[in-house]
Amino acid sequence: MQRERCPSAEACDLGRVVLRAWSHIQNGVMPVSGGYSEQPSKLMRLVDIAASERGKMIEAEQRAVESRSKNNGSKRR
Repeated sequence: MQRERCPSAEACDLGRVVLRAWSHIQNGVMPVSGGYSEQPSKLMRLVDIAASERGKMIEAEQRAVESRSKNNGSKRR
């Protein structure tokens, strides 16, 4: 059985900062006072990349779960 991994467990220090910022932004809290356009552009670009990579990880995990379900279903026949 494969355990789910927390992305921050595998991240370097900068990665942890970016993941934490992404998490706060998801909850409506910006890293710097002001709106989205007033945030440091480099940080926001990294947050965008982190969100994209997280989406890819979720999709890959969903495909793996579906594949395991299909394989388990075919073994029961």
